Amino acid sequence: MFNLIKKDLIVQKKTLFFIIPYFLFSLITFDNMSPNAFISLMTITSVFILSTASFSYDEKNKSTILFSSLPITKLNIVLAKYINTIVYSIISFTLVTIIMIISNINNLNFLSALNIILFIKLTSVSMLIASITFPLFHKYGFIKTKSIIFIIYFILFGIITNLFQNNNFYIGYFINSILIPNMLIILLIILLFFISSILISLKIYENKNLY
Repeated sequence: MFNLIKKDLIVQKKTLFFIIPYFLFSLITFDNMSPNAFISLMTITSVFILSTASFSYDEKNKSTILFSSLPITKLNIVLAKYINTIVYSIISFTLVTIIMIISNINNLNFLSALNIILFIKLTSVSMLIASITFPLFHKYGFIKTKSIIFIIYFILFGIITNLFQNNNFYIGYFINSILIPNMLIILLIILLFFISSILISLKIYENKNLY
């Protein structure tokens, strides 16, 4: 499974080269957004982009046919995609934070709010998105579902962006203000949803015609 995770990271080089300029462009576009809100939004967005690019690459290169001829279990193939959601979160959170540090070198006060708790919360959001979209990708493929998935995402992106920029309902503050006990309950629910999604995707993959 480690080699599958590594494979996805290697083939994501082109996507990473796209994401970094996207961060810089967004930095100009959302110049009135607070650094922490920007980091939160861009982390979730880049994880989504990396995840969908992974499915796109596999479908374009018919990787599932190759996998079927190798001594790799279907469980490991499915698990690798889900685990990479967390790996992508680490990469995305780190990259966008570095960019924000460079662009705000004269005012680094926002760093005080960046901690493992915020990272866990952002990762849980990405896990939730993956839990919804991955079974669709496994069932119908990237090409058939990409239009629906991207429409849903851009609608959510517009809503989230407005919430981030709306002082009356500042979602960035909401994310940071969730109490630890409540957060643990939410994380447990998301984790159960995540595991259920893995089982659903595995069932779909086991019954899938790979040829």
